[in-house]
Amino acid sequence: MIRISRAVVLSGLLTCLLWNGPSKAASVITQSPCVTSAGFCKAFNSKDPIPIIRSIVFNLPSAADVVVTFHGSLYCVNDTGAGGQVIDLVSQITTGGGSADVNGPGGLRHAAVLAGTTSDSFNLTSTRVISYPSGGSKTIHFKIARLRMDYETACYVYNAAFTVLITP
Repeated sequence: MIRISRAVVLSGLLTCLLWNGPSKAASVITQSPCVTSAGFCKAFNSKDPIPIIRSIVFNLPSAADVVVTFHGSLYCVNDTGAGGQVIDLVSQITTGGGSADVNGPGGLRHAAVLAGTTSDSFNLTSTRVISYPSGGSKTIHFKIARLRMDYETACYVYNAAFTVLITP
């Protein structure tokens, strides 16, 4: 059955815009920004393992393309007072258990040389399209991997949040 969604009269002729039934609408899943009582989401230093920064779990009713956006910032400091301390990190939206890969989909590299007791910040905003061949529960992570973090450097993640756009 063909449904007429709107009729328009142009130059005395009746013109119909046709609509062949309902289309599946995209849906959006969002997260509130991550914050602890200390004012940041996650922190790590040059010695300890870097935690998974943020995850989101959602359910797909069927196969779909998903546009995933992550928003956050990274603030890194040099607490030694020594010059030339290096911060060199990789971030990525991931779907599995591996670490962040600068050459993987959505991979980003963040590097700075911190002199004295200076700091620097990095924009962690990243977007990735993931095609899922089937529905079900899906988990996405935002991860950071250390390439190099010199002695007595530390980093703090702020405002970490995912937005997922599901397009059928």
